[in-house]
Amino acid sequence: MSLPPGPAPKTYVYNVLVTDENNVEHVIAYALYKVKKNSLIKKSRAERWPSAVLQEKLDSLHNSVIMEEDMRESYYQKARGFAELVVKETKLRLRAEAVAEYLEKIDQYQKVNTPYRTKVLDWLLSGVSGIVASVVVIGIVTLICAIIVGPGGREKLYASAGNTLLDMAKPKIPLLDYRDGQKTPAQPQVSPVKPAP
Repeated sequence: MSLPPGPAPKTYVYNVLVTDENNVEHVIAYALYKVKKNSLIKKSRAERWPSAVLQEKLDSLHNSVIMEEDMRESYYQKARGFAELVVKETKLRLRAEAVAEYLEKIDQYQKVNTPYRTKVLDWLLSGVSGIVASVVVIGIVTLICAIIVGPGGREKLYASAGNTLLDMAKPKIPLLDYRDGQKTPAQPQVSPVKPAP
């Protein structure tokens, strides 16, 4: 007595799409199939499909991938495109990281190999340029004003410009006077500039 034939064994999409497990495109194609299947399930929940409708759509997707060579080829093409995109983005990221690392090493090399006197000179010149610029601007403004004011007001103008330059040289931090036993700010002794007669 022989048994009646049972249902045919189920063919799994994984076995059809992934014919070589070392082939990245095949593995990505199967992942894309699973994404499609998952999106159908999410859509069915959002639109409240009956379970029979969902099962019909899932079976249709399953059977189309198993039976249709074109369907499998479309998944392989999408996988190739995805793999190429990943490779391109990885190359760009690695290139950017390499350039950043190279520039950092150059900066470190320059810091280590810059002579001490050059560092001190750069530091001094960075502060001196602001002072020189201020003096030049005051000088130019004074000359322009001297031309406009005429000979009578030039003496007052020169005295005022001199006072401005002296004020720039004075420290802005108040000094403490301990002579009277209390910590009180000392009053700076400034001699007034007398205009020329």
